[in-house]
Amino acid sequence: MHKVIKFCGFKIKIRLNEDDLMPLRVANRELEVKLLKERENFSRLMNSDPRKPKCYLLNVNIGKRFHEHEGGTSVRENIEYLLDKNGLELVWTDVNNPVEEIDEDFFRLIMSKCDLLLINGEGILHHNRGVNHLQKCRIAKELGKKVVLINAVWQENSETKEYLKYFDLISARESYSANEMKKDGALEPLVVPDMTFYNHKIEEGRSSCKNQLIFTDSVDIEVSAHLCKLAKNNNSPYFFMTTESGNFTSNIKGKQSLLKYSDISETKYIITGRYHAACFAIMNKIPVLCVESNTYKVNGLMADAELEEHLVLKADAKSLTQDRVRDFMLQNHSEFCNKAEEYSKNAVLKIENLFEKIKEIAL
Repeated sequence: MHKVIKFCGFKIKIRLNEDDLMPLRVANRELEVKLLKERENFSRLMNSDPRKPKCYLLNVNIGKRFHEHEGGTSVRENIEYLLDKNGLELVWTDVNNPVEEIDEDFFRLIMSKCDLLLINGEGILHHNRGVNHLQKCRIAKELGKKVVLINAVWQENSETKEYLKYFDLISARESYSANEMKKDGALEPLVVPDMTFYNHKIEEGRSSCKNQLIFTDSVDIEVSAHLCKLAKNNNSPYFFMTTESGNFTSNIKGKQSLLKYSDISETKYIITGRYHAACFAIMNKIPVLCVESNTYKVNGLMADAELEEHLVLKADAKSLTQDRVRDFMLQNHSEFCNKAEEYSKNAVLKIENLFEKIKEIAL
């Protein structure tokens, strides 16, 4: 069965399948290629509810194409859930690719059919990175759309701080980033913990643990190598956050496993160089030692949660010795668990309040 419809001023012939709408022929050949590539987005947009505000979500991790990052996947799933819960319809998603060139005409066509551009800042907005995402925010604003930045790190953006003026609402993941946003001209940025904390997978009353201690890699290859060595010395599992990890396919021996949520929820202790691994540990009240990363994110998280004693500065990573690991596992962690529980509960409330604000802006 075929049908001719109008989309963004173009006549498009489509075949109706059980699963989706497949574009067949478009007047503009370049648009046809893009629509074929974006058929899932296209299907959502064409079948959207006209009564609901339409949201374009920018900067998300999607499936194997983006390295099966457990943290990024959790963020995306929670954002999608909360948009739906608040009556906002997600009709288009852009994957996490902060260096891809913008097709401005195509973006304008799609954005003209949406009401809200929501950018998931995550770890891209630092040291003047993510310019193409910020340019899309400017374009959306020129089209008269609402533009919201959430879940963001913000650090050393002297060349991109001008883009802060295009946002109707700004939310940083931690206080360090929010303070720098203020210095760069943002008006009243909110501090709302990472979207991973809005998590419905947490199991209360875990009776057993699969592992006594696990280690993960870091964004820093040297730190990763040191943590891997410690894992071997402790006969403990060592996990990578993504296949993008610089040493994932290196000469590190043994099974090369990608970190999953259950790997953390089913362990007793964790030592990590990864931000989202620290988030998963805190929400599960699992004692963690976390090595500083490449931005404010880990330092800010630990400071906001009042868990600075569980932070290891990157310059001091080599101070993580066998003795330090042993002492960490032997110490009393009741205060950590209490603070982690309080931070996690408050995080859920702050995240829900954030999406209520987003709903008000979009309506």
